[in-house]
Amino acid sequence: MPGAAGFVWTVWAAMLLLALVYVGKFSSRVPFFDDWTLVPVLTGAEPLTPAYLWAPFNEHRVPLPKLVLYALGRLSGFDFRAGMVLNVLLLGGLSFAMLRTVGRMRGCLHFADAFFPLVVLSLAQWECFLIEYALNLVGSTVCAGAFLVLLAGADPHVLPRQAVRMAVCLVLLPLFGASGLVLVPALAVWLAFVGVLHGRAADAAVRRQGRLVLGLVAGALLLSGLYFVGLPPPSPGPRSPTAADTLMRGLQVLGMLFGAAALPGAPLKTVVVPMVLLAGGGVWLAAWRRQPHERVVLLGWLAFLLAMGCLVAAVAHGRSDYLGQTPFVPRYATLLLPLGCCVYFLWARYGGVSTAGASRMALMLLAAVMFAPNLQAAFESGRFRRRALRNFEADLACRLPPAFMAERGAGRVFPADQQEDVAGYIRNLRDSHTAAFRCLPEDLPVGVVAVPASAFSLRDMIFSGGVARPVGGDPALTIALPRARFVCAIRLHYAYTNSAGTADYFELSWQNDARAPSEAGRSRILLEAHPGAGERTITVWVNERIDCLRMVPTIKMFALKLRAVELLVPESAGGLLDHDGDDH
Repeated sequence: MPGAAGFVWTVWAAMLLLALVYVGKFSSRVPFFDDWTLVPVLTGAEPLTPAYLWAPFNEHRVPLPKLVLYALGRLSGFDFRAGMVLNVLLLGGLSFAMLRTVGRMRGCLHFADAFFPLVVLSLAQWECFLIEYALNLVGSTVCAGAFLVLLAGADPHVLPRQAVRMAVCLVLLPLFGASGLVLVPALAVWLAFVGVLHGRAADAAVRRQGRLVLGLVAGALLLSGLYFVGLPPPSPGPRSPTAADTLMRGLQVLGMLFGAAALPGAPLKTVVVPMVLLAGGGVWLAAWRRQPHERVVLLGWLAFLLAMGCLVAAVAHGRSDYLGQTPFVPRYATLLLPLGCCVYFLWARYGGVSTAGASRMALMLLAAVMFAPNLQAAFESGRFRRRALRNFEADLACRLPPAFMAERGAGRVFPADQQEDVAGYIRNLRDSHTAAFRCLPEDLPVGVVAVPASAFSLRDMIFSGGVARPVGGDPALTIALPRARFVCAIRLHYAYTNSAGTADYFELSWQNDARAPSEAGRSRILLEAHPGAGERTITVWVNERIDCLRMVPTIKMFALKLRAVELLVPESAGGLLDHDGDDH
């Protein structure tokens, strides 16, 4: 079609560039959530061994991603953006291969083929773009997609060399974790059947390749079996999901096929996607009936659809409780990419002349409709992450001790229950002279001193039932210390709500009477508003001698309960430093 190739390749280049720009805008050199677990091995604090590569992480064995990310980390100087760029490039390469394959199938590209870059490089995958450890998910998706590409371009009887390449993909799948493991059984049955057919051929070379296919299939099954040896049982949920729960969650997972968490017609999408899949099944049935010479490869299509069905069922059943708390999970959209592409390839190879073009165009338009809401959701999430990372990077620039950095980053740049581990990881990065971490100081031994309620004074505010509320237009809370002292940090235990129902920035300032007001130290802190969620804690680095501090809110209608205000002060051999002299 005139102009179709230019249009499709322009869309591919634009989507790839958009994904790379997105990573550049919202990522950071420093680790984020799962990426922290790579630090001990990268810095040499722990050895890179087969036991480490095979050890489970979050119920998954991911030896190949660990090995690749280790190599990337060492080559990039511990720049954690390297794996994120790799994730984008892998999906870009998969989209490229799909376009080349569909073009060879027909001899040319059609406008509708822009479906592949719109789906495979969609920002619905933002979660996998912003965490390099998500290589395990991207890797299994790319392996499954490569298998699909080989299947879509396969000879009706599947040539031996094509079967060997598919078998290599099969061996790689369990090395990327459970998301690849669940695809293996269905694909292995079909490939074993193909291997047996070639193993009976008259040609000796074909027989050898057939035996190689069977050997690779056996290797994939062996790896799949070893995967479970010594694997700890999954953590039990509040309750086991029923069949009805699994079915409902399965439809929810299928609804993530093209992303778009905030699509106005989201409930409609959970109906449209199954209809698209059923239509693809109808194409398969028609081809089985009308093209008997294609039945060997058609069994491969059926095996692929069954494998993807196993993946959907595994996610729906194993993550039922989690799915009940959130409508959309970007990493599951990444895992489902091969399923949508499979339906498109089915129409491209087996669709009738009268309906194939319209059906492919409908799929492309469906993917295009999802572009704007996917973009919006990705940028909103990216800004949230970038804000958390920016605060962490500011703490790095201030050269906070590792323990303080871990306390301030808990729940924002890594899971809150890993605070002690991450403090150790930060020390590993510092001791290995990693850029940005190399100048961090040693942790100071500190003690905690509670500030008495009698030290609090209010301006345009009142206390009622232990809760401070504003009564004027310029509210502020001042805390006067009994005497000036050196303070490492201030820790606030609080519960906060406001009229907007959002988090609020407070201007926290401190000073010593010996200095002019203009010399006061300041920090802009974010108090999170979570009605009914209970108490929160925030720690503010001071590292100065002070005698008072003041809190001024941005939002003027709020309720603030300060259960405790604590000073973290240096310890000495004789106890907490607390005297009138200079205690630096």
